[in-house]
Amino acid sequence: MPEKIKKVKAADILAFAAKHKNKIHFEITDDEDLYPILGSVPVEVDSDTHKCSLSSGYFYYRENDCKDSISFGSCEFEILGVHFSTPYDSHDSFSTDGNEIDYGEMDEDEFWEELQNLIDIPLYDCFDDAYEFDADSVSNMDLVYAMECEYSVFAIDKDGSVCAFDDESEIPGYKSGEDTEYKIIDRDKAFRILAERDGPGLDFDLG
Repeated sequence: MPEKIKKVKAADILAFAAKHKNKIHFEITDDEDLYPILGSVPVEVDSDTHKCSLSSGYFYYRENDCKDSISFGSCEFEILGVHFSTPYDSHDSFSTDGNEIDYGEMDEDEFWEELQNLIDIPLYDCFDDAYEFDADSVSNMDLVYAMECEYSVFAIDKDGSVCAFDDESEIPGYKSGEDTEYKIIDRDKAFRILAERDGPGLDFDLG
């Protein structure tokens, strides 16, 4: 049997908030877009030896990407059976579910303003600890997908190092059908080797 909906006086909600404001539980929902994500990992190529390396990666917040439609999620809480939901990035509006509010002679906007003055509703902050970039969560495949390199040909040299070239003619000793100390590999394999070799302990900067 569904729970019976009751009407709760706005004044009673405000009184409860004033008395129990430190005990109200807040839940943040649908905030997946707020977590920082890996943006790019530049492949550095030595101009003399052509050897490749990774020294840093860059992450970004989706809110700074004008190409995406960002959902900031909601902040939800309950008082006397009334379920409140307000945008996490701004508390300029709210919706309710569960028990209904009897505003009486009080204006809805006035009620909401007074409620916000009584309780400290969490507000999104990208520099909150909850939304810091977690380098430990970056996998080798994440690095592979994020790597960027201006060179198109990759090879392994005699020491097992990954090298990059503009084209095959740049590879020392390379001629069609002729042996060379370099073994050409595809881009994906080159990036996988770099991720496994240089990925652990890689620094990530906001950029």
